[in-house]
Amino acid sequence: MLYIMKKLFIATLAIAALASCNKDQVINFDKFPINFGEAFVDNATKAIYEDGDDITGFTVWGNVQGTNATPVALYGDTGATVDRNNAALGVAWTCSVTRYWTPDCTYNFAAIANGTAAECVNGIPTKISYTVNPTDPADLIYSGNVTAATDANSVPISGVNGNKVVAFTMRHLLSRIKVSFVNLNESADYTYEVSGVQISTWDKGIYTIGAATPWAQDGTGSANLTYSALSGLAYNVATSAGAQLIIPGAAATLKFHYVLKFNGTEVYSTDVTKELTTTFAEGCSYNLAVQLKAGNKIDFTIAAENGLAGWGDDTNVTVQ
Repeated sequence: MLYIMKKLFIATLAIAALASCNKDQVINFDKFPINFGEAFVDNATKAIYEDGDDITGFTVWGNVQGTNATPVALYGDTGATVDRNNAALGVAWTCSVTRYWTPDCTYNFAAIANGTAAECVNGIPTKISYTVNPTDPADLIYSGNVTAATDANSVPISGVNGNKVVAFTMRHLLSRIKVSFVNLNESADYTYEVSGVQISTWDKGIYTIGAATPWAQDGTGSANLTYSALSGLAYNVATSAGAQLIIPGAAATLKFHYVLKFNGTEVYSTDVTKELTTTFAEGCSYNLAVQLKAGNKIDFTIAAENGLAGWGDDTNVTVQ
């Protein structure tokens, strides 16, 4: 008998604030490159990326608006690559394309790691394309609406940290799905072997930034996300099979095979398929707690009626 726990543990989101800007004036204007770094992750759930220190790079997009009414794209529709190269958080990372702060302008920036821009307007992504990699999970993180401004001397007066670096606060766009198993048989004689644990779900998605329902399937393909096999599951001990990342809102099916053993000898095995009806949300972590139980325990009693076969009629035995 299989039970799927209905209680899902959804962690709250904690937002990391940008560092305060530095307004020191510099005489030599129009010569300061636009730098990026300090990429925080703002979700206390900590999916595949645990925090900003786990991020090694991202792609940046941006535009600038000055005397022209229409913003001008700084990095085109493909963006520029920002590599950490072992730099610390809060200092400038290495950008593949150099651009400069210009006087009395407004800038907009966006950053994506592990996804691509499916559509851009004025050099800023409006849609993100993501492909699931079952063997090498890639945590899709994003930061948008980062605005900076410069004064007449090309000095950034907002939207940067104390090092005059554009500091992104990233957020998770995927859902983290953990799977764990617990043996509910109240006896050490019963154990389980679990294998073939996987979740089948969309393999590609398109994220529309700012939409009420941002995620949509891209195509009709599917991906099988695999989890670890487990052995020797003892009574009342929850054992994790690991975690994977899925596209929020995607159809998902949990599959696994288990073997029930009594004193080490197999007594039953079966394949299980369970459609997951929960609508998973972006930036949230879930634990699918699978409860395994052989069935009701075997009990004994005396029948309420005819619980004891009566004595037969007396048989006369003559004693001489």
